[in-house]
Amino acid sequence: MKDCTAHNHIRHQHFMHFLKALRDRSGSKEDGAVLDFLSAGAQAGVRECRRQFMWNRWHCPLLAFTEMLDGIPLTREQAFAHAITSASIVYSITKNCTSGLLKECSCGQLNGKVEDDFKWQGCSDDVEFPSFVAREFFESKIDGQVPHADVILHNHQAGRIAVRESLERICKCHGSSGSCTTKTCWMQLKGLSTIGRRLKKAYRRAIHLGEINTGFSFMNAATAFSRESKRTRNRNPKRRRNDSLSVLPLEELTATLPGISPHQLVFLDHSPDYCVYNFTAVSEGTGGRVCSENEAGAVLTKKQKRACRVLCKDCGYAVMQNNITVEESCNCQFVWCCQVLCEKCKKTMSTYLCHQQVPVPHRR
Repeated sequence: MKDCTAHNHIRHQHFMHFLKALRDRSGSKEDGAVLDFLSAGAQAGVRECRRQFMWNRWHCPLLAFTEMLDGIPLTREQAFAHAITSASIVYSITKNCTSGLLKECSCGQLNGKVEDDFKWQGCSDDVEFPSFVAREFFESKIDGQVPHADVILHNHQAGRIAVRESLERICKCHGSSGSCTTKTCWMQLKGLSTIGRRLKKAYRRAIHLGEINTGFSFMNAATAFSRESKRTRNRNPKRRRNDSLSVLPLEELTATLPGISPHQLVFLDHSPDYCVYNFTAVSEGTGGRVCSENEAGAVLTKKQKRACRVLCKDCGYAVMQNNITVEESCNCQFVWCCQVLCEKCKKTMSTYLCHQQVPVPHRR
């Protein structure tokens, strides 16, 4: 485990270099604002990944998000990292567009349109411009010189699609006594955690490309539908807005890539043993990982016991309990006017972690 600590700084440097690269692509002050939100979205992607994989042996190491090193295995975990990065970037920029913080974009163009039983009004989340930004950035960085760029870009697209399909209609009733004589609606993204859960399901169902023979090349198909998209826009300018994601309609794309839906994640390499540290395979190992935290004396739940078994015992590590004393606010009272006064209380917490001893042979 001694090399793990030494490489933590390297991982952090790579990730910070990646974020700096996002900002440095700015050609103007306006571009810089977009790329600042793009960078913030990338960081949100790491946080969301770690929420989704909190009790998994693979815990979203920063190196998985840099995409700046050759030789990183394209595992199903790496597929998720690519997808959640694009999804979080699209989500971040979309929300800032809706909030009016970016002059390059605004609300969705739905205001005033009347449907059968409601009227579009308010500020809808519009994912088209953010999706365009995310696609352009990654396609310019992950070109044909990057090994298996086709696979990487497919997973990035799956992330963008997950955001687009999380849009839901939100409505508000108007009328006396809640009679809802009129109703106004707008489109709003579900929370990033919902998108993360959707991609986690796609991760579990990810397709190993070595196990199927679809008879196509992602890059050739991408080139083909890009050309077709341009021809269509030239013939019918009204379709330009709908084609801003530079993808064909989903049913056309599915037909272009037989056997694989654009919603699905794909991978080439089988996952390594994430119990042990392996810098090349982007595995931090589980030694030293916290598997549970509770107030001292509390009984561990089934979920907590399972986490300690998966992260520690099944990897050959012992579970070690550490008790620590923490201070928190308590007995808070509202005092007129206008303060909330609290006392400071101490309590003992028990932290359970995988003991960093040389692991014995374990089950994978």
